[in-house]
Amino acid sequence: MGKLVSRLFIFSFLLLSVQAEEFRLNNHISDFLPEVLSDRLSISGYGNGHIMKHNGTPDVLDDNFDLDNKLTQFRELSLFVDFILIEGLTLSTEIEFSDNFDNLNANYYYITADFESLIDDWDSDVTGNVKISAGKILVPFLSYNDNKPNFRQHLMSQPFTAWMLSPVVQTPPGFDGIGWADTGVQLNWTKSLGDIHIIDLKFALVNGLGNDTDVLDDNTIRLNDGAAFPFVRTRDGFGENEQGDFSDNNNDKARVIKLTYANANETLPFDIGLSYYQGAWDKSGDNDITMYGLHLNIIQRDWSFKAEYVHADVEQDAGVLVTDNSHILNAGVLNAVNALNTSVGNYTMNAWTLEASRVVFRYGPDDERHLRLIVRYDEVETNNKASFTPFDRSRITFGAEWNFHSNASLRYEYQKHNLHMISQAPPPFRNANGEDEVDMHMVSLIFWF
Repeated sequence: MGKLVSRLFIFSFLLLSVQAEEFRLNNHISDFLPEVLSDRLSISGYGNGHIMKHNGTPDVLDDNFDLDNKLTQFRELSLFVDFILIEGLTLSTEIEFSDNFDNLNANYYYITADFESLIDDWDSDVTGNVKISAGKILVPFLSYNDNKPNFRQHLMSQPFTAWMLSPVVQTPPGFDGIGWADTGVQLNWTKSLGDIHIIDLKFALVNGLGNDTDVLDDNTIRLNDGAAFPFVRTRDGFGENEQGDFSDNNNDKARVIKLTYANANETLPFDIGLSYYQGAWDKSGDNDITMYGLHLNIIQRDWSFKAEYVHADVEQDAGVLVTDNSHILNAGVLNAVNALNTSVGNYTMNAWTLEASRVVFRYGPDDERHLRLIVRYDEVETNNKASFTPFDRSRITFGAEWNFHSNASLRYEYQKHNLHMISQAPPPFRNANGEDEVDMHMVSLIFWF
């Protein structure tokens, strides 16, 4: 049902966009109609493709999942559409084609009421401005997810704080629905304090992350260890725990709060913020996920610095076996797999990232064309109670971004991952060629309009 509504929403917006473009280009239509539409309809977008190659990932029995093979992919094409229904009431959506156009989604779709525009005598200088959004919204947690689309970023890959914990993007190659969006309602209050100080508060009620099994981190992969092909749990964060557009496996709504202070000083503009998330994930509504986050951004024309930290507490029962493949495993391997798939009860997750960039060369009209160098370091621990998980790792990323056109960039990045506690890796992981270091090279082309 949710996917059907999502697709109907997509095609309605596409039809509206095509009609508007016809009005804009057809000189036989009255001059009044194009002007009305151009004032009401805004369309922008971006797309990107990449070539990605890993070295050191384990062999998985899935033809579409072997990351040690070169992956060439048109990753996504997104259209951002905003339509003003009446002054102060706007309908917004992102229509996304991803994974070589195999997936079509409306990543988000919501209506926003802007009180300053709706109410004639609203004085935002005194009370600040209030906006209320309802529908499928981007979850206002940390900074990365709230600053979609990713052509605003300097690297194609997401930091661990986004990829592993707040689930901005799924694991490749199946990029499907890039961005953490959820159905609910959001109140956004913004207040200027003087000329350069801004306070921004967002409060949202959304369906929240969820899982219908007895444990949250139940995602499994089947390793090709040359013998028994065992299933193991990867404990790979929250990426697999998003629910459908309108589905919620319990009656508990997640609460999300994000408070940001921005300083628009010309010498050193920055924004710093705190994020909070809490909601039940299980069917009975008894077990919670609680997350705390902190972000800092300093964005200058020729350099930038970004930092994020997130901590998550997960409640779940201990001693639960979620994958029992005894019908295909021999007894010797079964014990190891059972140990890998037994819940250890409550656990915590942590991730943090630091990223810095510098423009080293400028040229062209107004020196807008440039070459930027980027470095990022991040660490993640997706389950502090697990004896081993391949997603408990640190990573350093070196990147270069060549902005060769006003609306296009070419990017390259190299990553080196170091897996923690590799000495405790189970035999199936080692037998499937899982290594303690994983390298990755990626070349990406990104454009926007």
